[in-house]
Amino acid sequence: PARQEPLGRVLLEAAAAGVAIIATDVGGTREIFPSEARAASLLPPDDAPALADEIQHLLADRAERQRMSVAARARAAAAFDVACAGAALVEQYREVLAQAKQIDA
Repeated sequence: PARQEPLGRVLLEAAAAGVAIIATDVGGTREIFPSEARAASLLPPDDAPALADEIQHLLADRAERQRMSVAARARAAAAFDVACAGAALVEQYREVLAQAKQIDA
């Protein structure tokens, strides 16, 4: 588990693959998996007992693993697909250009 994570690509890849995710609640992890999405189990960093308990819980609860898998895939598709990412990048470029025009004016 990560102790710091600006924005975990491996977490995005796991979500896109529809994998039940257990991760530490550090850096940008909550941005990827806000609590209302119920798409991942986020644990405090450096808490090995909590991590072990959650792994055992998910191994024993197939229905919860499947629910989390579906939720993770849905979260990845809704928030991080190529079209959304491209549109957000274009919007950022527009904002930067608008600011540059204001400075030049």
